[in-house]
Amino acid sequence: SVFMNAGMLACAASKEHTSPGTFWSGGAKLFFSFLKISLVFLLLAAVWTAVVLVPIALNLEGWLQNFPSEKYAVGLVLCLLALYLMGLAKLYIWSVASRLSKINTGDSVLASLKTGAQIYWKKKWALLGLVLGFLVFQLVLAKLYWLLESSTGMVSPGLIVVLFVVQQAFAFFRIQIRQMMYAGMAHLAGDHHSAS
Repeated sequence: SVFMNAGMLACAASKEHTSPGTFWSGGAKLFFSFLKISLVFLLLAAVWTAVVLVPIALNLEGWLQNFPSEKYAVGLVLCLLALYLMGLAKLYIWSVASRLSKINTGDSVLASLKTGAQIYWKKKWALLGLVLGFLVFQLVLAKLYWLLESSTGMVSPGLIVVLFVVQQAFAFFRIQIRQMMYAGMAHLAGDHHSAS
């Protein structure tokens, strides 16, 4: 995953024509620095998970017993889960911005994390909108695929082949969606670097 994301981001950040070589060389060259960045954000995600989800797990039974109705407990849990997902989205954007900064400047991991945070704060609404838009797009595609699979079923050898091809196309298109999202984020991060 680190290697693939490094290659994809190298292609997205490239100002020149990209080729398969851009992907492979970017993945190899950036692997270890991106691995360090990934581990930092994995640790931050674990801390965020503990801060938000552990209190839910510890208090859910008490909430169900003490609130006058279960709907209050469910509403509170849904609000906390929305907060949790928003925090993960922000960490994800900061992570990608840090990696793009590493590609664009060649700075150390620590300096890239700092610049990534600056990019996030300067462009947070545009970046959040971009990520949310692509997330909704992927959910719509997943729903369409699920409807196609459930309505046709794998009842004949021909349908099995058709659904297999559709499934592979769906997986390929999801990679393309991520690449488009990375290109959009690279464009926004590039605006920050050109303004600095």
